[in-house]
Amino acid sequence: MGAMLAVTLIFQFRFKKYVPGIYWLAVVLISIVGTLITDNLTDNLGVPLIVSTIIFTVLLSIVFAVWYKKEKTLSIHTIVTTRRESFYWLAILFTFALGTAAGDLLAENHKPWLLALCNHFRCPNCICCNKSFCFQGECYFGILDSIHSNSSPWGINR
Repeated sequence: MGAMLAVTLIFQFRFKKYVPGIYWLAVVLISIVGTLITDNLTDNLGVPLIVSTIIFTVLLSIVFAVWYKKEKTLSIHTIVTTRRESFYWLAILFTFALGTAAGDLLAENHKPWLLALCNHFRCPNCICCNKSFCFQGECYFGILDSIHSNSSPWGINR
């Protein structure tokens, strides 16, 4: 997966204009690689999720700090140089790695908090993470409670 990402990023950097297919392939692959980095650290190397979350928070902060120090902007509308684009893709990689680490940490260690949040928004038909996240079309933390029903559009019920 890493090799596919590297090849895609080479093409992305070589194009001087926005090419949707290459850009979105890079986004998909970098999301997978970022997730795999965290999963491999946790599952294969035994790095605790709290450590991964802290490390990726620090790394992402460093990327943004160095990017701003060197370029005097973090605007995505001014990514017109190879260096700025490098900062951009590195920030995205660490964002996905951080999102996986923090999300897994939250899901694995804070289920009572998530359950309380879900119950607060009256979401009785949630199926994932012990009612902590709602896959059902009528219920995303109560945002669409007014359309609440007893069945899922995908036939998934608890």
